[in-house]
Parts: sequence; C-alpha cells; structure tokens
Amino acid sequence: LRTFGTGFEAEQAKLVLEEEGIPALLQGHMVGFFGSAHQGPVIGGVQLSVPSPEVERAEALLSDVGV
Repeated sequence: LRTFGTGFEAEQAKLVLEEEGIPALLQGHMVGFFGSAHQGPVIGGVQLSVPSPEVERAEALLSDVGV
C-alpha cells in the first residue's frame, strides 16, 4: 500500500487502519527486531500492506487523516 521512512510513521498508519477494521501488516528491515519502539529512519523503509479488497478504502482513510 505505502512505504514509510520510519517505524513510527508506519505504526501510526497501521493504527488508523486497524481502528477502522482494516487488517494491516508492517514489513521492513529490522521492524520485527525493534518493533514500534524504533522511531528513527529504517533503511529501505517500512512497507504497510493490507488485503487487496481493502486497498482503495485504506488509501482513502490514510489520505483523509493526512498520513
């Protein structure tokens, strides 16, 4: 869906989607090791993914909240 430069930004977007009932998955270099506690830049970014049927709705939600 989107790639974020920091784990913090990615986690914010994930929370927005999950609050609206959209399952979201974060993937990226070292995300699993540091988790949301790592708030600095992540080499290669953090990829936010959602199920295919939810992509359009997720994009709209993230745009609405400015994420």
